[in-house]
Amino acid sequence: MKILENDKLFGKISIVDIVVVLILVVVVANVITTYTKVNKENGNVGNTSSITFEYDIKFEYVRPTTGEILQVGDAVFDKVSGTEIGEITSVVATNSMQQFNSLDGTITQKEIDSKADILITVKTKGSIKNSEYMANDLIRILIGKNIEIKTKYVDVAGTILDIRKLDK
Repeated sequence: MKILENDKLFGKISIVDIVVVLILVVVVANVITTYTKVNKENGNVGNTSSITFEYDIKFEYVRPTTGEILQVGDAVFDKVSGTEIGEITSVVATNSMQQFNSLDGTITQKEIDSKADILITVKTKGSIKNSEYMANDLIRILIGKNIEIKTKYVDVAGTILDIRKLDK
């Protein structure tokens, strides 16, 4: 029996087919290696530990009824993606204050009757990746980040003021 017969190994397998299969194997192996390397560098591989943390969001100059609508125990969702990002554990509403500068250089603060500042605390499970807190392992929670949230009854935009990791 001839090894190479009509440009085929053993008369059955084409040399071109073998070369194509080898090239595909090399390409697939390269893609898998690159993907794994990139995810390890980004902290996305081997990080399966879940943590519990809480963060504070401040909403400024909103209607006072917003503070009444936000209730302890309500689920909080990221408005953009719809992903659940925690549960409200605390709601504190205060009257909004506005700063006024007078012509003589003095600065005064006055209450704005029709507006309120609301501070909520949200508790969630997530992870820490690249020194960033991730709510539900998907949404980045960063101090100073503007965030739009929604609950069952209200959509509101605020700023994240503080983040605290909780002991298990």
